[in-house]
Amino acid sequence: MSRETHPRDDEDDDEDDDEDAFARQNASHEIPNPNRTVTHAERRAMGEKDDGTTTTTTTDVDDVGDGRAREKGAKRRSALPQTIVLKETTDGSSAHTEVWDHFSVLVWIASDCCWTVETKWTMLPLTLVILFFSHNAWVVRKHPVEFRHALAVFFWLACGDGSWAVQDFYGSTAFLEVWCVCAFSAAIVIELMQMTVCYTGDMADVFQALAILSWAAHDLVVYSYYALPAGGREASLVVWWVLSVIIFVQVLMYLILQYKDLQKNPSTSGFDYALALFAWSFACIYREFGNYYFPKSQTFSSVFVYPDDPLNMRWFSFWITVVGSLPLAMWCVRHVRRLFRATSKDD
Repeated sequence: MSRETHPRDDEDDDEDDDEDAFARQNASHEIPNPNRTVTHAERRAMGEKDDGTTTTTTTDVDDVGDGRAREKGAKRRSALPQTIVLKETTDGSSAHTEVWDHFSVLVWIASDCCWTVETKWTMLPLTLVILFFSHNAWVVRKHPVEFRHALAVFFWLACGDGSWAVQDFYGSTAFLEVWCVCAFSAAIVIELMQMTVCYTGDMADVFQALAILSWAAHDLVVYSYYALPAGGREASLVVWWVLSVIIFVQVLMYLILQYKDLQKNPSTSGFDYALALFAWSFACIYREFGNYYFPKSQTFSSVFVYPDDPLNMRWFSFWITVVGSLPLAMWCVRHVRRLFRATSKDD
């Protein structure tokens, strides 16, 4: 007779099932051993004192310190954006956006370095700048807050600085001059509106808007300086100093906070990004200071030849930018290598 039809086997199975159910029931109501010492962690979990009375769960001083440190770190990270240009795309892929933003900023810094040495090769990275920042504005078109930031950056870098570079190398026209001023002004107006909209406790958006606004206004002041009369130039210099201090404080604070995050998370690329922005910002202010106060010393012959004039701030600003951007460039190279390796494995 098979097992499926044996009556005694059926009875045994029923008894086993009853025993298993009884064991599970008793396990859920297990009586603790009175001779076992209850640990401090268990007392905290049960909310009991030694006398058995119920009380509020206590917390160690170390746990309180760790909690406050984590809360402080979270507030610090939420106060500043991971990237200056964008935070996330419409699908929430912040990591993807971070990559695009890093490459966009690196290409712009390369364009600015070429512009500093006055080579017409500037047009090559400048074309990539226009493509990158056009893409950045497109991918966040359905995200109102990020789209306004990306649109302001597009007007500031791709339109304003782009037309400015074209004028420096190929000559200026009335149309380009008006277009350049309008592009910088559009970026300023967008971020002014953004600051009124996002002033609801989101400090990351406020910081982002203030950073873009400061730089767009700074470039507008520098661009229009030589077109102003003598009295206007003095007022323009005062505005330039104010904006330069604001920019320097912003990028320095951003660098310090990203360094603190780097100590917590060594794999982050935020510090490389912040260092590149800091070096580029400082180099631009340093170079403009030389143009304003020591114009005759600002000549450029070769990047590999130390200048005879120690006041040649253009040469020093070039190398400050290059050295400060090397970590970000290395990160971009490593990312491209990872992409190629992933593609080769898929094939």
